Amino acid sequence: MKDFSKTKQLLSRTFIIHSLVWAAVMISSYLILGEDYQKISLILLMGFFVELLRYASVKNTLVKAESKKG
Repeated sequence: MKDFSKTKQLLSRTFIIHSLVWAAVMISSYLILGEDYQKISLILLMGFFVELLRYASVKNTLVKAESKKG
């Protein structure tokens, strides 16, 4: 049970850090590109959502594995 909670905490911290990195990339891209930002904003948003789905999938896999153990 401790391993599961430690892994869950690690995933949560990693997700927060990656979210902040994505936000910084999006803001800096907007500041650098100005009007041209609209052209790549969808690509950046898609990258963020793919990473969000990846974390959700890993978290769901951990929850399923933990429920099978207990």
